[in-house]
Amino acid sequence: MKKILKVALAAMMTVGLAACSGTTDDTASVTYGFVTDTGGINDRSFNQTSWEGLKRYCEEAGLVENQDYSYVISEKESDYVPNLTGFAGQRDLIVAAGYLFEGAIAETADQYPEQKMLIIDVESLDVDKYTNVQQAVFNEHEGSYLVG
Repeated sequence: MKKILKVALAAMMTVGLAACSGTTDDTASVTYGFVTDTGGINDRSFNQTSWEGLKRYCEEAGLVENQDYSYVISEKESDYVPNLTGFAGQRDLIVAAGYLFEGAIAETADQYPEQKMLIIDVESLDVDKYTNVQQAVFNEHEGSYLVG
C-alpha cells in the first residue's frame, strides 16, 4: 500500500506541476519544497508517506536533497503560512500534505500568484481563483476495498 501511495504522489506532483505551468518541460530541472503539518516528517502516516514519495521521485530524477528538494516541519498551525512563504520564490513547486493547509495555501497563493503549489487531500479551493494551485485527492473509498 505504501509503495502505491509513493508512486501515486510522485505521479500527482509531476502532473500537478505540468498542469500548473501549462507545459510538459523536463521535470528533472524542477525544485521542490515540502511542508509538513504538525505531525512532523516521521509521523508514520500522511506526512511521512508523502515525503517518501517525493524523495523517491527526486532521487530517481537525479535531484539532490537540500539542493533541489527539501522539507520544513511545521511545529504548530501558525507555522503553515511562514513555512509555505519561506519556499515561495525559492522552489518551483511547493507541496503541502493535508487538508489542514487549505487556508494557508489559499493565503500563500494570494500573496504569490506566480508560485506553483500542490495541496494533497483538498479539492475545495476555487480552481478559477487559485490557478497556481493543483489539488490532489485520493479515492479513499478504494482503500476501504483493500481492507474489506
